[in-house]
Amino acid sequence: MTASALRRIKSSFWRFYLNVLGVTGCRNITVYNKPIIVIKEGAIGISDNVTLHSSNKGYHAQMCQPVKLYVDAPGAVIEIGSDSRLNGCCIHAKNRIKIGQNCLIAANVNIIDTDGHLLDPNDRTNPQNRDVPREIIIGSNVWIGLNAVILKGVRIGDNSVISANCVVSEDIPPDSLVKSGSNVLTIERLAFDDD
Repeated sequence: MTASALRRIKSSFWRFYLNVLGVTGCRNITVYNKPIIVIKEGAIGISDNVTLHSSNKGYHAQMCQPVKLYVDAPGAVIEIGSDSRLNGCCIHAKNRIKIGQNCLIAANVNIIDTDGHLLDPNDRTNPQNRDVPREIIIGSNVWIGLNAVILKGVRIGDNSVISANCVVSEDIPPDSLVKSGSNVLTIERLAFDDD
């Protein structure tokens, strides 16, 4: 059996497995180790040629968790664009999280469209009291570095880079490099050659 035939068989298996769990799409998917998929309510859609990488083997940094895709509210949606690679990250939607095409999401990244709890200490621990989730839109060709956190309501423009360990709570324009240091988030414009 050739390597390409084996890849097609594995891709077909993972597509079948994910479709049984309720995930739509997944054509030509590549999966390294089993991801965690939870669809309590809502939907998950994965476009063509996506990679879900949940293994430390062959990964350049410590991966603390498998890929986790989690939707648990009526109408909640996770959409992953074609040719994107997710490496040991957690994506949790109570509203909508859309990831564009050709994105790279590094290990231990958390993308969460809700705070999970209210700020008021009198309401914080009551499971009936939750904040209002807000959608997250990540453009195409975006690279999100190790351990970054993307918070609710954020839009990240095409071709942007979010450096390792950043906590992003505001919109990022296209073609930006986001760096953190000394508790300050800096945003620089990236220049690309058209060659």
